[in-house]
Amino acid sequence: MAPQRATFKGKLKERCDHSSEKERKGGGQAEGGEGSGQHLRNAVGKNEQIKIDREEVVKVGADELPADAEFKGYEPSIVQDVQIKSDNIRFLKEKYYSASEQKTYLAKLPAGYVGQKWPF
Repeated sequence: MAPQRATFKGKLKERCDHSSEKERKGGGQAEGGEGSGQHLRNAVGKNEQIKIDREEVVKVGADELPADAEFKGYEPSIVQDVQIKSDNIRFLKEKYYSASEQKTYLAKLPAGYVGQKWPF
């Protein structure tokens, strides 16, 4: 005897209420998709949270400007970058010698540092 197959009533579209690819990616107008300006509002909010380490003025070359050009301020542009750099420190430890005690006194490195002995 063959196994019974399950039967479903109703239209497939009514049972499967899945969102479209466009809706899931936020492309619909109501969800802040293209043309709604939502992406611009989010970008401004995120930029306010970025810590600015330095600020540089980028100038337009005088030879590029017509004679009647007027300065109208600045347009900010934030660029995020990551720097990995070395921080090599040469500590000059004070060194004293006591002739009466025939002993050398050498300053210790600051807490948290471990160094090599001279010469290395």
